[in-house]
Amino acid sequence: MNRLPHSVSVERINVVLVLQTHFKVTVLFTTPLVLANSTTGDDCDRLHNVETDIGGLIREWVLVLNDDKLLAKLTNTDLVATEAKYHKICHTKYYTRLRKTKKDNFIAKTDPHSKLHRVSTQLEAFASVLAVIEDSRGNDEEIIMFKLSDLSAIYNARLISFVIEGSVSVSKLKTRLLHNVPGLTSVKRGRNVFLFFDSDLRYIVEAAVDNVDDTAVLLSKVARIVRDEMFRNCAFTGSFEDSSQHSA
Repeated sequence: MNRLPHSVSVERINVVLVLQTHFKVTVLFTTPLVLANSTTGDDCDRLHNVETDIGGLIREWVLVLNDDKLLAKLTNTDLVATEAKYHKICHTKYYTRLRKTKKDNFIAKTDPHSKLHRVSTQLEAFASVLAVIEDSRGNDEEIIMFKLSDLSAIYNARLISFVIEGSVSVSKLKTRLLHNVPGLTSVKRGRNVFLFFDSDLRYIVEAAVDNVDDTAVLLSKVARIVRDEMFRNCAFTGSFEDSSQHSA
């Protein structure tokens, strides 16, 4: 049975709750909060106050180790204000487990044959495509349309740079982009798929209408020129010349 440190009097203890995590780190909630291992004897007396820098590190370690139980107890808890304490040996063991986990993650991430490496590389490739789209939005004076095949080429080139075989499905890439980029929409024209933002749709329609109007005006001018040229060179005098049929 754990023996409480002399500095924690019985009168100050409101609730004592001991939880054993899968890393064998016991969380002892008292007043003050004590983070301690299941030790007995003099080891239980040698508690250290949690300082600001240590408190931040503990949270980082918990996230890396995916220690959900301990994270739930630390969430919205000011370890310094609650006078949290910890055993030095528990701190050392937890840090040792952290180093091993980080090393294993690094090996898995850098091994081109590992699933973690493939997943992380695919995420980086997708992030590269998102960066291209976001960077293009900086110019408000231009209407940007993305050709899906070009974005797919960027994605696949990123995979190749990380020595990853295979390529992304164009349809799956389009689905991911439409899901992750707010306001992005797609349109198919022939065999090509184009992506653009909803906010640019009005300008695209206006540009298309302007182009139609410009074309109509241009055709009208051409027709008038051709008509004037015809009347100037082909004036009818009431009779046809002998060579008119041949000229026609």
